[in-house]
Amino acid sequence: MPVFTKLAGQKTVPNLDFDWGTTPPFPGMKSTFWSLKANGRIFVPKDDTYEFFFDELDDAGKLILDGKTVIDVWKVQKSSPSSANMFLKRGPHDIQIQYIQGPATAASIKLSWRSTSFAKEIVGVYQAPEE
Repeated sequence: MPVFTKLAGQKTVPNLDFDWGTTPPFPGMKSTFWSLKANGRIFVPKDDTYEFFFDELDDAGKLILDGKTVIDVWKVQKSSPSSANMFLKRGPHDIQIQYIQGPATAASIKLSWRSTSFAKEIVGVYQAPEE
């Protein structure tokens, strides 16, 4: 499986909600056996238990929050959902997504979350609270 050895491109995106089909995210990449690493921050609105979801994960993915692996689906698979809970304190948190596209089929990943204070939604851009 790919292991993030060669940088093919960089871009800033507002969220992780992609269905590439058989087209890789950057020109010049092969359509199979590639990897992606996304780093950023999320703002957690209040102390609570949050449920994170990889919806439509095809093939492998990891969700890492504040250096802790929360979701670990590191295997080639057809599109399937995965989820996990984590208690987080209010404030900014580091987030990293690792993704691998394996053999020729569709490539997709979508990251969403929910808590007791809001319904399931796509994890969006970091926004500092208005104080």
